[in-house]
Amino acid sequence: MNNGNLVRGQSRNCSFAYLPTVDAVVTINCGSSSNPPDDFPVYRFPDLDTVVIDYQCRTGTGCGGPHMANFLAWSPALGALVGGGGWGYSMNRIQRYEFPGGQFPPLETAWTSLPQSGPAPDFSVCEVCMESLRRMVLRNGEWVYVDPLSHDLHSYDFATGTWKVTVTNKPGKLPVNGVVGYDELRDRLVVWVGTDALYGMGTAVRQTWIYSFATNQWTLGPNHANGDANPGIALAILSYMVWDSNLQR
Repeated sequence: MNNGNLVRGQSRNCSFAYLPTVDAVVTINCGSSSNPPDDFPVYRFPDLDTVVIDYQCRTGTGCGGPHMANFLAWSPALGALVGGGGWGYSMNRIQRYEFPGGQFPPLETAWTSLPQSGPAPDFSVCEVCMESLRRMVLRNGEWVYVDPLSHDLHSYDFATGTWKVTVTNKPGKLPVNGVVGYDELRDRLVVWVGTDALYGMGTAVRQTWIYSFATNQWTLGPNHANGDANPGIALAILSYMVWDSNLQR
């Protein structure tokens, strides 16, 4: 893979997306918060035992795109890759990358910044806020960001280019941090909190919190997962959760 060379993964900040139209995985950054992206690698899967890597967009060529702590996802409604970032020049920017005809366009096609209005999240208010990529999900044509401090929701509507804020009902103060996944079957958010602080420096809690869009309520879910003898391994800032459409979980 990658001609036998590692994709740079110095510490964190690698966000990946699966593109169903071309059966490929893309990533735009594998480095630390102070490094620019390592090109725009595209991983294709010609058979079960082979991975082929191409480059869609290379660093320093003006093709742009989100970098630093970024979020990537495939948006069926737009027919495009969408992304944004918390660190660096990408802060508070929502961008998209077009795929005309469902195929990859020529190399160095530029990213496009999308219009934004309304109360966008302020990633600069805290360091964990800047590590925002693990707290964003796509839901029904909207990009939903869970504030790591308040657990309120900032939702971006791609159709109108507008942000809105939902103040959520919470049973007291919830743990800081946590990685977020979206349960499409039950229309709810699931937050896994390994430790109650950035980079695992706080108390190990190993808690699952569940948010229901139907009730606008957070509830405590299953805790202390079986086999998790070392909660430091499951620090929320280093983890991801994704929806398994095959197994529906």
